[in-house]
Amino acid sequence: MPIVSGKALANHPGIYPYMLKRGLPSKRQRYEARAMFRGGQTSRRGFSTIKEAEIWKQETEAEQRSRAGLTPVGKLTLKEYIEHRWWPHIETSALKSGRQRSPNTLVTFASQVQRVKLMLGHKRLIDLTPLDIEDFKQQMAALGVGKDAALHSYARLTQMLAQAVVWRLIAFNPATGISAPPKTPSRAPRLTLQQIEAILSAADGSPYGTFVFLSPVTGLGFSEEAALMWQDIDFAAATLTVVEGKTRAREATIALGPAGASRLQRHRLEQMQKWEELGAPPPRRVFTQPDGSPVTQSAFRGFWVPMREQLGLPWLHFHDLRHVTASLMGKARIQAFVMQDVMRHATPGMTRLYTQTDLTQQREAVSAVEELLGL
Repeated sequence: MPIVSGKALANHPGIYPYMLKRGLPSKRQRYEARAMFRGGQTSRRGFSTIKEAEIWKQETEAEQRSRAGLTPVGKLTLKEYIEHRWWPHIETSALKSGRQRSPNTLVTFASQVQRVKLMLGHKRLIDLTPLDIEDFKQQMAALGVGKDAALHSYARLTQMLAQAVVWRLIAFNPATGISAPPKTPSRAPRLTLQQIEAILSAADGSPYGTFVFLSPVTGLGFSEEAALMWQDIDFAAATLTVVEGKTRAREATIALGPAGASRLQRHRLEQMQKWEELGAPPPRRVFTQPDGSPVTQSAFRGFWVPMREQLGLPWLHFHDLRHVTASLMGKARIQAFVMQDVMRHATPGMTRLYTQTDLTQQREAVSAVEELLGL
């Protein structure tokens, strides 16, 4: 056991010397740092050098002060602001719709925030300048961060600085006036009906046949389908309730068409027969892996990538099937507000982004204009 001196080192408050009686042949002297906060001892730790002990003591006490909200604004680093003020606010505050952010959204935010902390976290909040924001963009580009990831990280930084202005921790948002990183060009999925039928046909008969079939006829996304439980489906009313997703997508009830309801009933029967043969109760989830575990992106990719390459569609992503839903409804002249409810979008503008037109629709539009002009 170490023997700790009762007196702190001169000119090093909170640092106490001690000797190790065992463990080191030379009985080498070591140092214990005691982090103090509000006059009470909160933690202690041993170090080989005085410098290491002092660094740990300063960092620990700064963190304690920050957690208590007592770090002076002039000394508050961006990292402290994020961890002890902004992030707890994001976790607990509601959106304009009154809903809380979904766990999936918070996980995505966390990865973006981590990039901000690594690159700018050491800087004091009040010292941040527009040039720091511009340097942040350049660092992400130099490190090879993808365009979408860079854009989202910039958006989180802008969001947290805007909140700091609201709380009057800084006088202005240094990101104001700094252009956002370029985003990935839109990859509009202009699939023909023949291509859509080929996708459904290629998936049919595979373990993911119904999973793929359901997306273009309902507009469900990957996470929404993976989270579906049988209790969320009402076959009598031909509806399903979405319980996983973002903003308005959460806890939304949408209608099933005859083909969708029939396909799900068939999938239910096949699932029950399979698990009965295995001598186990059927899973509560609508879609599972062969072992009954939830469907994951990585497992699904093992089926999706070879299938799309075989069809000559290497650019196609599963999420593009939601664009197919919106585009087909637009082609069928479904009213915009109905499309918005089916797609579960918060704004009509987002539904418009998902809706792609083809040359036939465009030709009909310009022909109608010519007819009105008497041409």
